[in-house]
Amino acid sequence: MDIDIDSFNKMKEIQTLELELDSINLDINKLRLEIENINKDFENSKNEWNNLKEEIKNTLSRKKDMENEIKIKEENIKKNQMELNSVKSNDAFKALLIQIDNTKKEMSELETEILIIMEKIDSLNIKEKEFQAIFKEKEAKKNTKIAEINSKISELDFKKNELENKKQEKILTIKPEFNSYYIAIKNKKKPAIVPVKFDKNKYFCGGCNMSLTSQQISDLNRKAIFINCDNCGRMLYMPEEKLAGTKNEEKNA
Repeated sequence: MDIDIDSFNKMKEIQTLELELDSINLDINKLRLEIENINKDFENSKNEWNNLKEEIKNTLSRKKDMENEIKIKEENIKKNQMELNSVKSNDAFKALLIQIDNTKKEMSELETEILIIMEKIDSLNIKEKEFQAIFKEKEAKKNTKIAEINSKISELDFKKNELENKKQEKILTIKPEFNSYYIAIKNKKKPAIVPVKFDKNKYFCGGCNMSLTSQQISDLNRKAIFINCDNCGRMLYMPEEKLAGTKNEEKNA
């Protein structure tokens, strides 16, 4: 395609703006991911705290159930003691005494277990209070950090809008077919416009590293604004410093 040097330079400027926009979008995505990770970490802490409160609730419930069991056993003992006065056989009397004794042992075991549970509840309550203080501090830090990140995102969004407007303005200054040509290459290979790389007397495509022919190098140095890489299709141009060197060589010749 016959593209004049002014339009080609504007296409390079458009690409520069697009690369800046890509970089900003990458930064924004990283910041949003950071917010996501902060929220995940906070939710994990919140779940841990909720699990602790649930454990306290379940432990208190277990204590209450055991206290109810003791009350039932107390009632059974009273009932059995009353029955002692009405039994007539010696075996029945002895059986009730054994039952009363076994119930008292069960009550004693329950009371011991309740004491252990009460110690556990005290320990859990202390832990929960400590966790609550840590959680509130973590929540405050989370909110501050997210506010800072959102502020950075807003700044980047503002810069992004500015660059996007500049890009659209620049696009309007070149022919639509030139822009379509650029977009077609960009959709296949990005970046679409790259400088020629060189090492001593060897020249390569700045995108795919394909070696350039002597004719391609001559075209770039003497006639063409750009050439298309035979391998990747990108638009190749000769860097200014290399062009200046070529001109000096021609003068000296």
